[in-house]
Amino acid sequence: MTEELLPINRVKEVTGFSRPYIYREMAAGRFPQPIRFSDKCSRWLMSEVQSWIAARIAECRDNQKEA
Repeated sequence: MTEELLPINRVKEVTGFSRPYIYREMAAGRFPQPIRFSDKCSRWLMSEVQSWIAARIAECRDNQKEA
C-alpha cells in the first residue's frame, strides 16, 4: 500500500481550511501532526487527514441527531 504524503498546500485544499487554522488545531491536539523530514519539509498522511475529516462529519451528524 502506498500512502500519499501531502504538503500543507494540499492539506489546505483537501480540508478547505487556512494554514493558520490547521496549525492552531495541531497545537491544540485536534488535527493530525505532520511527519517532519527536515527543518523545511513536513508532510501529512492523506489517510490521517481523511480520518480527521470523517470524524468531523460524524461528530456533526451526531450533534444534528441530538438537536
